[in-house]
Amino acid sequence: MQANLLLRFGNYISRKPNFLLASVISFGIPVAITEAVLLSEAPPIIIGLAALGGLGCGYVWGLCMWNLMFREIFARRAEREQR
Repeated sequence: MQANLLLRFGNYISRKPNFLLASVISFGIPVAITEAVLLSEAPPIIIGLAALGGLGCGYVWGLCMWNLMFREIFARRAEREQR
């Protein structure tokens, strides 16, 4: 049973980079573009740092969503196995 659980864990971990990339694309890039537009009068270094911060926001958002999704999946499986 433990080997089966580790195999499932490996399958979920292998999907994580794709999930984080999708999160950066769907959340981080719009935030970065919005910051760049709002700071259009600022020096280029400030715009670059704000854009980098926006991409970082997307990455952190993806990590948080991954963690919540991961907990939910394992909670449901544990519930099913107890039945």
